[in-house]
Amino acid sequence: MALAAGGGAGHLRGMRWLALAAMIWAPGAASADWAEARWGMDAPALREIMPEAVETGLEFGGGLQGALVAPDVELAGMRFRAIFQLDRDGLRQVLFEKRRREIAPGDAEALLAGLREALGPETRICRRAGAETSAEVVWATAEAVWRLVSSDFSNPGVFASNGADPRYPLPTDRREAYRELEILTPGYRARGPKAQALPRRLLVRWTDPAAEALASADCP
Repeated sequence: MALAAGGGAGHLRGMRWLALAAMIWAPGAASADWAEARWGMDAPALREIMPEAVETGLEFGGGLQGALVAPDVELAGMRFRAIFQLDRDGLRQVLFEKRRREIAPGDAEALLAGLREALGPETRICRRAGAETSAEVVWATAEAVWRLVSSDFSNPGVFASNGADPRYPLPTDRREAYRELEILTPGYRARGPKAQALPRRLLVRWTDPAAEALASADCP
């Protein structure tokens, strides 16, 4: 995912939500049920606005449970599975995920463009190299924190290039490319044309800004 940093930067208990959420997140649709969710909602209240959601016993640690899963929701013009994570005080985070087999070339870039259009310039961008190569884009507002995460688990310890030439050279500065001490022995390879722009994981986290424990360790 090609990224260029932009500019930009509460908890509202019983909060007034974005009035235009449906139009922003489901273009052309009359409503976006998940956008009616509020931080602190319990599972029965969430079921009222999303009757299609499925109850689940997923455990995520830190006291979070994936109480409900909506199998097909729209976010920024794309389809996702949404996992609603609750703790004892109610809704704290929603995970929008695409499974590996569902990711098509260009999806990461298209999603980034859609989120930028809806939310404006991102607050920050973080990159990480190691057992996985990942990029995280963050939008922090008074109402919510949005995080777009694109990760590549295809070969631990190996950087992947979108070059079609298998003889693609090593990075110029290997020390910078492999700056983390805990990663495996570095290597380098190029992806073929069919694998270009295919992240192994595509995830959006919609988080209660008051839930500080859910802040990313790699991109606080």
